Amino acid sequence: MFLELLAEILILGLVVWRISYALSTENGPFEIFRRLRKLSNPDAASGLIFLALRPLTCFNCLVAATGSGAALLIKKGWLLFLVSWLAISAVALIIDLGVNPPLELHATED
Repeated sequence: MFLELLAEILILGLVVWRISYALSTENGPFEIFRRLRKLSNPDAASGLIFLALRPLTCFNCLVAATGSGAALLIKKGWLLFLVSWLAISAVALIIDLGVNPPLELHATED
């Protein structure tokens, strides 16, 4: 049971990372993802549309939102839902750190 749950969390973490990465950085088919991100701009959108699409501007927020949806696929109680939501989101963020390492600044001597 534990290994099955671990496999589900790892696979769903990969799925969540891929969906979040596509929505936050790629244009998508017929540039639909780019258009959604453009709608999430506070200058171009009005009230509710802006609030609904706001996570598209923050990769970590998008991972948390899609991770909650993926955690619903594990139907074994609320406590397991909460734990798997955090675990799936953590796996997706760790994958993103491996693919897109943070910017490193190096001091140069003049």
